Amino acid sequence: MPKEIRIISIATAIRWVGWGMAEPLIPVFLFSLLKSYGASGLIGSVGEVVFLLILPVAGILADRIPLKTFLIIGLIFFFFDGLWVVAALTSIATFALIANLFDGVAVASDVVGRATYIRRYVSSERVASVMGFQNTLINFGTIVGACISIVLIHFVSYAWIFFGIIPANLIALILFLYFLPKDAISHGNTQDSGYWSVWKDARNWKNGLHFLGALTLLLYALTALATLLVPIYAYVHGANLEEVIILGIIAILPQLFASPLGKIADTWRGKVLPIGLGVVALLLGSLAFVTSYALVLPVIFLLEVVLVLLGLVVENLVTAATDPAHYGRVSAVFEGLKDVGKFIGGVGLGFTLDLIGSERTFLLVAFIAILFVFCLRGKEKARPW
Repeated sequence: MPKEIRIISIATAIRWVGWGMAEPLIPVFLFSLLKSYGASGLIGSVGEVVFLLILPVAGILADRIPLKTFLIIGLIFFFFDGLWVVAALTSIATFALIANLFDGVAVASDVVGRATYIRRYVSSERVASVMGFQNTLINFGTIVGACISIVLIHFVSYAWIFFGIIPANLIALILFLYFLPKDAISHGNTQDSGYWSVWKDARNWKNGLHFLGALTLLLYALTALATLLVPIYAYVHGANLEEVIILGIIAILPQLFASPLGKIADTWRGKVLPIGLGVVALLLGSLAFVTSYALVLPVIFLLEVVLVLLGLVVENLVTAATDPAHYGRVSAVFEGLKDVGKFIGGVGLGFTLDLIGSERTFLLVAFIAILFVFCLRGKEKARPW
């Protein structure tokens, strides 16, 4: 594995130790301020809107400037996540909103830069495996942070736990500055590099990329449901803060198996999609009838395992279908679709929970997953994979 990717993975895992301390508690913290699934999802997802707006710039820059510089810029913006501390001290949700606005800028550099690094320096046959390895390290850091919070929540306030974001990000910045080798500037297509050119390219995608884009929206909407809304759902039905953190860990835990799941994705590729979507529909349908915390835990764990696997399958198929000169642009669009999916899941499904209740919401998303299976089977001959 290239040295650059190892350093990026380790530094990002350390940064996520700090974020992992805060992330499992953020949904409940927002709900305690706003008293609404939908409003909590809106504040929690606003960064996705900012991310989407600047994605074209991120994709173009990833193809035009050294990726080391690109990633360091993102780390500097991540320091604004410290505003979560201010939000906890003042109980003013506006500070959480501002933190997420800056987080959207930072995430654009982080995820587009990392995806472009992998697509540029790793053979297409190993993309899912390497992304799986990176996801394993990163989410291990997240779980370490969440475990720290389980201990600290009994002794300190939200503000002290959220403060962990800052020193972890500082360590990651130092690693990037001093240990990440300087990479060459890509010499890809520079003739059409305007803001809207990235979306123009997306309209002309071939090789099944449009379907993969729609599938990405679904997978990450369901990820937001599992990681943002289900913890609130459990809290409303009697789970305490410690149990909410444990649920957050359970939702992240499948990412530790991303490396072996990536190997499965690289081997079986598109054959996994219909089976995985069918399992997703069954698990979502079961949530409609499950309120016990002890039963929610295994359902969320299994759901996240399948979502991680399907996400890695999509990464493999996207890389194989993309012109190498446009890796940055395509990575930008697909990272944006992930965040749009999270926004749809957090806000759209959040307000759906408020309006029609949990049982109908879970059955609705299960039905949508089944529709994707039929779409997949219907277009089988038109896809190159």
